[in-house]
Amino acid sequence: MAHIIKTCLGLVIPILFACSLVVARDIADGGNDQPGKCNQKPDQPQDNSNPIQPNITNSDQPDNPNPNQPQDNPNAIKPSIANLDQPDVPQADQPHDNPNPIQPNITTPDQPDNPNPDQPQVNPNITIPDQPDNPNPDKPQDNPNPIQPNISNPDQPDNPNPGQPQDNPNPVQPDIPNPDQPPDNPNPDQPNNPNPDQPQDNPNPDQPGDNQKPGIDQPTDPNAAVADGGSDYTAPPLETGFLGEWVIDNPNAGVAAMQLQLMPNDKLVWYDTTSLGPSGIKMQPEGNCPINPDAKNQPDCYAHAIAYDWRTSAVRTLTLQGDAWCSSGNLWPNGNLAATGGTATGDKAIRMIPNNDDPKADFETRLNVLADVRWYASNVVLPDGSAVVLGGRGSFSYEIVPPSLDFKPRRFDMPFLKETTTPDLGPGRPVENNLYPFQFLLPDGNIFLYANNRAICFEPQTGNVVREYPELAGGSRNYPPSGQSALLPLKLTADNKVINTEVVICGGNSPDAYKVVDARHVTEKQFMPALRDCHRIQPLNQDATWTDEEQMPSGRVMGDLLDLPNADLLMLNGAQSGTSGWEDATDANLTPLLYSPTKPMGNRFKPLNPTTIARMYHSCSALLPDTRILVAGSNMHQFYTFDTQFPTELRVEKFSPPYLDPALDPNRPIIDAKGSDLVLQYGKPFKIAATLQSNETMVLGEIMVTMVYPPFTTHGFSQNQRLLIPALTSIENNVINAVAPGGGTVAPPGYYMLFVNRLGVPGPSVWVHIE
Repeated sequence: MAHIIKTCLGLVIPILFACSLVVARDIADGGNDQPGKCNQKPDQPQDNSNPIQPNITNSDQPDNPNPNQPQDNPNAIKPSIANLDQPDVPQADQPHDNPNPIQPNITTPDQPDNPNPDQPQVNPNITIPDQPDNPNPDKPQDNPNPIQPNISNPDQPDNPNPGQPQDNPNPVQPDIPNPDQPPDNPNPDQPNNPNPDQPQDNPNPDQPGDNQKPGIDQPTDPNAAVADGGSDYTAPPLETGFLGEWVIDNPNAGVAAMQLQLMPNDKLVWYDTTSLGPSGIKMQPEGNCPINPDAKNQPDCYAHAIAYDWRTSAVRTLTLQGDAWCSSGNLWPNGNLAATGGTATGDKAIRMIPNNDDPKADFETRLNVLADVRWYASNVVLPDGSAVVLGGRGSFSYEIVPPSLDFKPRRFDMPFLKETTTPDLGPGRPVENNLYPFQFLLPDGNIFLYANNRAICFEPQTGNVVREYPELAGGSRNYPPSGQSALLPLKLTADNKVINTEVVICGGNSPDAYKVVDARHVTEKQFMPALRDCHRIQPLNQDATWTDEEQMPSGRVMGDLLDLPNADLLMLNGAQSGTSGWEDATDANLTPLLYSPTKPMGNRFKPLNPTTIARMYHSCSALLPDTRILVAGSNMHQFYTFDTQFPTELRVEKFSPPYLDPALDPNRPIIDAKGSDLVLQYGKPFKIAATLQSNETMVLGEIMVTMVYPPFTTHGFSQNQRLLIPALTSIENNVINAVAPGGGTVAPPGYYMLFVNRLGVPGPSVWVHIE
């Protein structure tokens, strides 16, 4: 007996000592994790690098009276703390941990005959993982791991009341199903965490812990969960062999789309320039020939702007005053479009077209009202609905423009733009490499700005640069080398914390690519191959640095990078050689790419069916409310030119991404607008009523809601684009209960397309307004 007591004490005392060290460390740390800011000081806590488990403190949460049992999770969206460093699953009949929370393990395309004729059969094109039989086909099985698909455990005792789910304090993180694993500690090799609201420190600094995210350029561990966004899915998203479909929507829209904006009235407005001759369509009605100051004040009977009805393909001509060639733009909170800048008579202009159904609505214009010339500038909407209009040729400044035609300019110097400008080679021979700079509003209210090969973070209301980021080597990414960039989807918790903030940049060309191809510099053009590389950065992290993303299958300049409603992105248009500029590119890139940023490295880019129409310089695209992509424009020439290798393109196409495979239709949610909240208030609950075409009941874990701000797209950059994934709290009788974004730094006020996805399959959107 004495020997047994001595042995027991030898086991218990080290465990108690380890627990006391953890408690002491937590007390010393103070638990003061705060959301990251791009201007945070070195002694501030780092932004949580594991977006699956955000750092959340709750001062109102009482201490756990029983440290050997986990507390109920106060945040239904935040899963209980677990240890991602799990050993390989030894059982042959159990799948390994899946490295991709958006795309769980997919193993078998062979499916048995459908035993239930009332349920839609699984299409052989759609791949789902092996799943054990569900003893109750009318109820989804409990899933013990939100990162993994449902896996049954024969050692798990049956629920004594099959009509009621077993108690679980956290609906997103079901009870631990392994009876050999004690429920009070998911990892027996680690001491219990005395504060379940705080992640434990990682005892092994060489391995990522719960509050650490491995860099995306590290080798992918097939048994480690990808921790850069994830989704709310607890079942595997559906896969399909469908690679998309192209159709001609209109054989001749009349105006090449140099600049394009989808408006909440379901019209797309696009336009080009008033100074370079006739377009392909005359003004309506016949004989409407306004005086054109950019054409020597002569009557101009040709239209240079149109409103395009994406539902009917109908075209209505608009009046464009003040040359809008290579301009910028944004929506006001009420949905009106503001088009800013351009050249010649329009270089300081602002034009507004209202968001209404008036068949005679047209641009209202104010000339010479901006503080500086805004030719090749970029806009970003601020939390109060005003916009930063930044840069332009020779304009090393920005200004804040309110949602009004009557305002006094507020101008700020921006020396960074001059620092990043590659010098001219002589009068009229610019190089620059930093026009149409990429700028994104960050959740801390500051702006991430990228130009040429460098990035900073600045305060928009003061102009103060609060942070400089490391240089991105390898090439120039802005006009004229013209790479692609996007803010990756922002996923929100129920208490409106942003789980991850990340920017991606792809493509572009060498810093010398423009000066060896443009006619102002050379007589013999040299088309340098476009870059294939992509890079990502988390600008709110204290040690933010560029990490290498997977390379694209082919190089690309002048492409568009669009958010898709299922939180993937689509890259399309552009060229594989050369730069932006008249006749400065060749080798059209006809193949769109599906980009899935949370999949494992090596699986993030998927080539889709190519188009047959070259979309190069001065082409545009837009996500439509019905989930298709509209593609228009392309004019490599000074004037409309049709008898050449790459003619001016007036045809309009629509592309159906893979999620529009007809075989997926039973999973496609249809929103009931009358039963849904269409006016949202920051931080408040809202509901969406929807049904599946299969008439199945929607359940948490299979549904994701996304909100997409419609961008202003030109020259390969979609200004103001952002996709939000609001937290879902419950689904009752096919009514989704969600939490609206918490404020304008995350969701600038205005209109958003709201989509409902089931296992990666989106349905048509409704327009919602938030303020």
